[in-house]
Amino acid sequence: MRAFIAFALVLAVMGSSEAQTRFKLLKGAKSFELVVGADEPSNACGIVEARIQDQVMQVAQSLGLTLSPTPILRAEFDLPTLVVTIISKHGIFTDDLSKKPLLQNICASSIRLTAVARPNVTIDATGYKGGAVVFLWGQQVLEAGDVLGHKFGVERAVRDLTKKFAMDWVLDNRP
Repeated sequence: MRAFIAFALVLAVMGSSEAQTRFKLLKGAKSFELVVGADEPSNACGIVEARIQDQVMQVAQSLGLTLSPTPILRAEFDLPTLVVTIISKHGIFTDDLSKKPLLQNICASSIRLTAVARPNVTIDATGYKGGAVVFLWGQQVLEAGDVLGHKFGVERAVRDLTKKFAMDWVLDNRP
């Protein structure tokens, strides 16, 4: 019975991993631009874009992927691009925004890692010729906690998302 449960668990995990890569959209991609963007409240929560970039770089380079870090305003999206977006809320507020925050030592962040490509396309029906955005992969997590430890939780979440991306990349590129 234990063997059956273990086998079923392995199949379930394999199936959930394959769900992201059903169409093998990451196949053949070995070079990516890397864009990291965090909003102003993220800075108040101690999140540093350079540290987020380091988390992604470490995991990706262990696979042999080439990442070109690019400032968000200079991204050309010529290569497939990994985009890390962090949107944070610093403090807990009442419904009356004119009052002070109830708790200022709390942060919550939405962390999204997305792989996109910008191929040139032609749409015969409309005659459109130009760039399009194709989402190759994406996942998002929420991280919340005390300001002092929040940046570490966000860095861990980025590292975990990058590992999920790496696993799906490996599955897409296996022979």
